[in-house]
Amino acid sequence: MCCGAQIAHAWDLTIEEEPLAIAFGDEGFPAIAFDGHSALFLRSNGERVGLAVKGDISGGIDSIIALRTTDSRDAHLDLSEGPEETIRLRFSVGRKGEFEKLGISFRVGAEEGFYGLMERVVQGSQAFSWEAGMTEGLSLRGQTVDLYTLPTVSIYAPFFVSSAGYGVLVESDWPGVYRFGIGADGNHAATHVSIEQEGPELSLLLLPGPTILDVVERYARIAGLPMMPPDFMLGPGRWRDVVWNLPELYDGTAYGGPFNSMIVEDILMMDALGIPCSWYVVDRPWAAGTFGFGDMVFDTQRLPEIEGMIDWLEGRGIATLLWLGPWVMDGQRDHAIEQSFHVPQTIPYLPNAALIDFTNPDALDWWAGELEPLLGLGFAGFKLDRGEE
Repeated sequence: MCCGAQIAHAWDLTIEEEPLAIAFGDEGFPAIAFDGHSALFLRSNGERVGLAVKGDISGGIDSIIALRTTDSRDAHLDLSEGPEETIRLRFSVGRKGEFEKLGISFRVGAEEGFYGLMERVVQGSQAFSWEAGMTEGLSLRGQTVDLYTLPTVSIYAPFFVSSAGYGVLVESDWPGVYRFGIGADGNHAATHVSIEQEGPELSLLLLPGPTILDVVERYARIAGLPMMPPDFMLGPGRWRDVVWNLPELYDGTAYGGPFNSMIVEDILMMDALGIPCSWYVVDRPWAAGTFGFGDMVFDTQRLPEIEGMIDWLEGRGIATLLWLGPWVMDGQRDHAIEQSFHVPQTIPYLPNAALIDFTNPDALDWWAGELEPLLGLGFAGFKLDRGEE
C-alpha cells in the first residue's frame, strides 16, 4: 500500500493491491474510490478481464504504476496532475486488441446523483425524456449511456458531475459506454459507476469541487470559455420556423405592407402585449433554391424587400438573424465539390447537399465569402443549425 503525494487541494492517494483499488480524497473534498472487481479492467470478447499491481508501489501522484492483467498482459496506470487542479488517470494495456475496451469502475454513494453527458435527460428522442417525467429522469442513475453521436438525437460531451461534488471528464472522442448503477449484464449495480472506452488508452480527469459550480467552472476552463455574446442576445427575442407572406393577418385583417406579413405581425403583437424584443430569427426556408436554402438567394415572394425589412426591425431596436446549415445546395454545392471543399459523405435525406469541410482553410475562406453579401444586407448574425449532420 502507498499513501501518495499531494497536489491541488491536497488530495491524498491510496492504492490497494488485491483487488486493485485506488482512492482519492481529503478533508473538505469528496472521496472518490475506484474499485469493484478491480478498479481498472479490460472488456475482451464480452468478458471482464481484471488487473492487479505488478511489483512494488512507489510514489504517488505523478507516477506510473505497473499492472498486469489476469491473462498475463502488461498494463500501466499513469497518475499525474492535470489542468485546473485536476488529477489525470491514463490507463493502457499492452497488446490490446482492436475490439477490446478499457474500463474503470468506481464506488458511489446510495443517494448520489449524476448529471451530464448529453442534452437529453435520458438517451434517445426528446419524447423519452418527457416520458421520464423530466424530474425523475434528471439524474443518470440507473441509465446506460452509449456515448457516440446519434444524428438529430442529442449532443454529447464525455463529462458528468456528481451531487457529491466532483466531476469526471474522459479525454477521448472514441465511442464509450457509461453505466450508472447498471451492470454490463443489465442487472442493477447501485453502488458503482463504470466507464468503458474504445481506443488505444483510457484517459480521464477528476475534477474536484467542493461544489458542482466549482466543478463546472473547472470544466469550462479546460474545455474553453465561451465568448461573450453581443448585447442584443441578452434580451428576449422571437423565432419563427416557417415564414409565409400571407395576404391577411391572423384575425383576418387584410395586409398589404411591403414586408413579410408574419414577421411584421409577430413584432407588432409583441409590442401590443408589452413584450420586449431585441432579436428576431428568420428560419429556413428563406431562399429560392432547393430546400429553401439553395445558393443563399432570397425567395422574394416569401421575403420581399428584405433589406428594407431589416432596416425596419433595426429602427425598432431589433437585430435580425438568419438560419444557416453546414451544407450547401444547387450551384454552391457544385462549386464546393469541384474545389473539394466538401466532406465526401451523403446525408440520406439530403442527397443533393454538400457538407462543408470546415477543417479545410480554403473551404472556410470560401464559405465566409459566401456569407459576406448576407452581412452586407444588415443581418446581425446567424443561427447555426444541423451541426449533428
